[in-house]
Amino acid sequence: PTAVPTAEPTQAPVEETVTATPAQVGMSYGVVPFDLAAGTEQWWSIDSSDSAYWAVQENINAIRAAVGLSPLAMDGGLSAAADARCESFVAGGAFDHSGMTTRSEICAAGPIGSASSVCSYWQNSPAHYANITNASFTSMGVGCWFCSTAEGQYTYWTVTFN
Repeated sequence: PTAVPTAEPTQAPVEETVTATPAQVGMSYGVVPFDLAAGTEQWWSIDSSDSAYWAVQENINAIRAAVGLSPLAMDGGLSAAADARCESFVAGGAFDHSGMTTRSEICAAGPIGSASSVCSYWQNSPAHYANITNASFTSMGVGCWFCSTAEGQYTYWTVTFN
């Protein structure tokens, strides 16, 4: 796979957004289980049984807490939507927000093998950070598809919000 630049997030009009400078927070590692995919040339996905799934939620909620916002609850329907977005990217769909079915989403793609890495990226991207710190959001979902090939490890990440 070739590294794909991350698309800027889009969303419906925002009622209230915190515009503080990103606070530095400790991140939960949450490694993607690439060993499952080693040498298979197949795509795999994480779910609620994987530490990376919960680490994304912990990291996003730590970022929110640093600016005084309430934590986001994990929502199975939003996770299903996030998973479907990642699956569409794997299938060759456009890596943008044109297929978004939720109120907002953030995405990333590339050799990003842990929840801490992807959340650090989002935290340091003003547009992604604005979504994470949107005070009107109350829930989130997580999706991640990954493979490990001779060319290296590759992931697609999506977090959906409502």
